[in-house]
Amino acid sequence: MKKRFGTLLLVIALLVSNLTGIRLPAAEAAPSPPTVYVFDLKSFIAEKEVLSQKVAYDYLKLATALQGIMNRERPQIYFYYESNSIATQAGVETDKYWLEKLTASNRLLDDYELDDSLSFAQLLDLFLPSVEGAVVWDENVPATANVASTVAGAENLLPVRYDLSPDSLYTDIVVNRNTEVVVDLNGKFSGTGQIPDIGRESTGSAKNDAYLWAKAIYLDTNRTNPLLMVNALDGISWNFNEGSTPYSAKVISAYIPRKIAAGQTAMISLTVKNTGTAAWNADDMYRLGSKSLNSITWTGFPDGGASSAPDGSQRVFLNAADQIGPGETKQFRFSLQAPASVGEVVFNANVVRDGVTWMSGSGITQNIEIVDRADMEGDRTPATIEDAPPVPTDEGSLIARLIEENLPDVMQPGAILPVTIELENTGTHVWSESLLTRFAPTDNNHFQWGALNGGYAIGTNNARIFMDGVTETNGTYAFSFTIQAPAAEGTHTFQAQMIRDGVARFGPTITKSIVVGKPSPIDPPDDPDRTPPITVETQPGALSEG
Repeated sequence: MKKRFGTLLLVIALLVSNLTGIRLPAAEAAPSPPTVYVFDLKSFIAEKEVLSQKVAYDYLKLATALQGIMNRERPQIYFYYESNSIATQAGVETDKYWLEKLTASNRLLDDYELDDSLSFAQLLDLFLPSVEGAVVWDENVPATANVASTVAGAENLLPVRYDLSPDSLYTDIVVNRNTEVVVDLNGKFSGTGQIPDIGRESTGSAKNDAYLWAKAIYLDTNRTNPLLMVNALDGISWNFNEGSTPYSAKVISAYIPRKIAAGQTAMISLTVKNTGTAAWNADDMYRLGSKSLNSITWTGFPDGGASSAPDGSQRVFLNAADQIGPGETKQFRFSLQAPASVGEVVFNANVVRDGVTWMSGSGITQNIEIVDRADMEGDRTPATIEDAPPVPTDEGSLIARLIEENLPDVMQPGAILPVTIELENTGTHVWSESLLTRFAPTDNNHFQWGALNGGYAIGTNNARIFMDGVTETNGTYAFSFTIQAPAAEGTHTFQAQMIRDGVARFGPTITKSIVVGKPSPIDPPDDPDRTPPITVETQPGALSEG
C-alpha cells in the first residue's frame, strides 16, 4: 500500500514539475459555412451582346446549365439576371429581392456565405472539374440546341455551340480549357439516309431527326423522365405605367428579315404604339432612332431621315402631317443596307424625342445574318417561267431570257419590299426607252408597283418601269422597283413580262405566288427554331447614345 502511495506521489511530482511543458489539445475549429457564389449574369451577357448575339446566347445557355448542375445537391451558384418592366418600374430588382428573402433568418440560405468576387472565367475554373464534359450542338440544325439542353441535364454536360472563331464559347471551353466533348451533335443530322445511332430512316428533316434521336436515346430508355415537360412561355412584357408618362412607346409588330444578302438592301416595317400621354409629331422631333447596339446602315426614308455610320446616330422622320396621339400607332417603313461582307449585324431601335429623351417601353433588337446571295436563293422558292415565242419586228426580233429575280415568298399585308428582276436581250432588237421597251405587269398581277424609274402605276395591272440607256443583243438589264402587298391575307400572284408598247409583249411570263399574312408579332417566334427579336424595357432618360 505504501509502495503504491509512493509511486502515486512520484507521478504527481513529475506532473507538477512538467506543467510548463503541457499543451492542451486545441478546440476543433468550427466548420466553414457553405458558400453561394453570386454573379451579375445580366451585365456579363449584355457585354457579350455588343460583340455578338450568338456568343451572348451561347454563354447564357451554358450558364443556365452550369447553375442547374451545380445546384442539384445544394445551392452553389446564384445569378442576377431576371428583370421585367413591371418590377423595374416598381423599383424592384427581382433576383436581388429573392436573394434577400432566401438569406433571411431560418430561410434556405441563412447559414451560407455569399461571395460575389469571382469573374465568370473564375467560376468556370472553380466548377468545370465537377462536370463531365461538353455536348456540342450544330447551329445549322437549331433543334440540336434543344437536344443539347436535354443531354446536358441527363449527363452533367455543358451545352456549347460549334464555332471555331477566336471569341467563341467553343474556343474558350473546348479548345482553350481542353474540356472533353462527350456528345457531338455537330454535323450529326442531315435529314437524309438513316438517323444516326437508332437505325431509323430519316424523316427528310434534320430538325425532326434530331428530336427523334433524342427521344430514342433519352426518353425511351428512361434516362430522362418521360412524364415531365417544360412549359416555357414566349417572351411578353407589360408597361406598368402605360399612359402615365409622356414618353412611352411599344413596338407591336415588325417585319425584319432574318437574312439579307451581302451588299443588298431589304425593306423593313415597324409598327409602334404611342403608350405615353404626349402626341408625336415631326415639328417636336419625334423620330425612330438607332441605338447603341445597332450595326447596320439605314436608308430609303420616305419622309426624310438621317444616316451616318451603322453604329452612329440614324433617324427615320415622321411625315409632316403625322399626329400620333396616345394609344395610336405609327408604321415606319424604310430599308436596311447590308455590308459587303458576310457575318452578323444587329438592328437596334426605339422612338426618340430628339433633344429630350428616349421613349420608355419596348425598343427592339434583332440579329440579322448577312449571307452570300447564293445562300439566300436556297431559302426561297423561285418564280415560275413561261417562255414565249420571238416577236418579229422590222427592227429585229424581240426575245428575252430571265437571268435572276428575288421575289419574296411571304409578305405582310400592305408591306412594301424592293425587288430586282434581271433579263437578257437574246433577240436582235435593241431595248431602250426611246423605243418604248419596258417592264409591265399582266392582268393577273395583284401587287402595286412603285419606284418605277420615271414610269407610272395606275393600277396593279397597269404600270410600266422605264429603262435607262440602251441594251444591245446579249446585254442584260436589271429592273429594280418596289412591290406593295394587298391588304387582304391569302396567296396572291405577282406576274409580269417585257413589253414594247404599241407593238407586243415578249419574253418570259414571270409568275410568283406570294403568301400575304398577318404582321409578325414581336414577342412570339414564328417557328420553334428561330431566335425571336429582343424587346428591351427602358425608363425615360436623358439622351446618352446615338
